[in-house]
Amino acid sequence: MAFDLGAGKSGKINTLFASTDPSKSKDKVLNIKPAHLRFYDNQPFHLYAGQRFEDMVESIKINGIINPLTVRPVINEDGTPHSTDYEILAGRNRRNAAIEAGLEFVPCIIKEGLSDDDAHLIVIETNLMQRSFTDMTHSEKAAALASHYETLKQQGKRTDLTKEISNRLENLDINEDKATSDSSKIDSRAAAGEKYGLDRGTVARYIQFNKLIAEFKALADSKDLPFIAGVALSYLAESHQAEVYSYITDVEIRISVKQAEAIKQLSKDGTFNIDSMTSIFEGKKEVDKSKAKKASVVIKRKTISAFFVKDETEEEIQSTIIEALSYYFANNEKLQE
Repeated sequence: MAFDLGAGKSGKINTLFASTDPSKSKDKVLNIKPAHLRFYDNQPFHLYAGQRFEDMVESIKINGIINPLTVRPVINEDGTPHSTDYEILAGRNRRNAAIEAGLEFVPCIIKEGLSDDDAHLIVIETNLMQRSFTDMTHSEKAAALASHYETLKQQGKRTDLTKEISNRLENLDINEDKATSDSSKIDSRAAAGEKYGLDRGTVARYIQFNKLIAEFKALADSKDLPFIAGVALSYLAESHQAEVYSYITDVEIRISVKQAEAIKQLSKDGTFNIDSMTSIFEGKKEVDKSKAKKASVVIKRKTISAFFVKDETEEEIQSTIIEALSYYFANNEKLQE
């Protein structure tokens, strides 16, 4: 069974998106000043920048805003809707581009009576519809997948899917997906996502990756940290992640997948500290003295031939040497101090 991010749009969720077509919508469509449109707080996606944003501005100058923004009333502390301000669920970039293009008002579809979970699903789904998933940064993909998964989980939707992803997270092998007879570990090749081409293992990795501190997410987005290394580091407590980040920043080094896996193992074993972490980057290995190879001494017969007759056996020579050493140490006071 594939992990289809669009599966949540059946039933109730489908009605949330059907109204994005103003001609078929029962929701109000109002022209609102951009200054009265606030950004959604828990927004995992980056704003457009550069040429992409400039193209949107030019398009709006020529054609206006073709697709209205989707917003909901801002709720006051007393639970009543704000008289003028709305929260943007879909259309932050259009709002910014409209300001740049000099528009005084922007068309908005007003969604009322939404739960926070439904609002969050709209934010995630509309961004995933409008953007190319492959063009997103690692942190955007991770935030979107994690948010979508958690929202469905909290709403009790697709419990078969959420349980399977949970099992994947608990048994995650970041190096490979291993097919087993356990139905919770489906072969990733056979479970390619219908909508985004994502197998269950990849989804689990991104959800795990989302637990990284912001600094490491930024490194992964800039390709200064391998994605798989980021997944390994995400298993560390945030305080330990911060220590690792501080160290690599001070010494100006990049973390390899092998090093990240080794640090993850330290955390798993409960032996993570500054010294053990540093030793991995410096290539040092602690020697287990209990398993260290015992030193052996070989004395050539030629060396001791002056002290023995030619026909003495090896056992006789060894016995004589032991007796001589015993007498030596027993009578040498300096060695007894």
